[in-house]
Amino acid sequence: MVRRLVLVAALALAAVPAARAAYPAAFAVQGGAGVLSADDSLRFVAAKSGAGTVVSAIRTRDRTTMLTQTVRGQFGIPAVTQSGLAGGLFHDGSALVLQSMGITRTSRFLVPGTEDLAVRNPIALNGIFGFDALSPDGSRLYLIQHLSTDRGTRRRRGDVFPPCSDS
Repeated sequence: MVRRLVLVAALALAAVPAARAAYPAAFAVQGGAGVLSADDSLRFVAAKSGAGTVVSAIRTRDRTTMLTQTVRGQFGIPAVTQSGLAGGLFHDGSALVLQSMGITRTSRFLVPGTEDLAVRNPIALNGIFGFDALSPDGSRLYLIQHLSTDRGTRRRRGDVFPPCSDS
């Protein structure tokens, strides 16, 4: 029994370096497929526009641009898989997360509402962070902090304040 436990523990420790390289990554995507609204009627896409980013809500049925908003800085839709699958839409569809482009000393996140694309919550954190998930009520933003390879990767919870709902 003890030998089995030691073997299981050794196998688990051997798997840790692979987990350190797992996604989500500290990158976001401009252009591309973007992220779909909760009812699949809109597609939210971020695209470079000079020194800024244009966030667009595009109707999926006929590709008509319904809303646009320009934000300062380079932001994109968070990628949550190696294949570039997008994330960041709140469970209730009321807002989405934009993540700063590139790897810099300060990671930035914006939270625009989906009704008007106005930014509700700018977030800046020292360090390299990537989007991981949102809590079901949208009150918490979960991030992956990327550290040097000697120290690995760790999950970190961030609070999204003030709450993103207009109520």
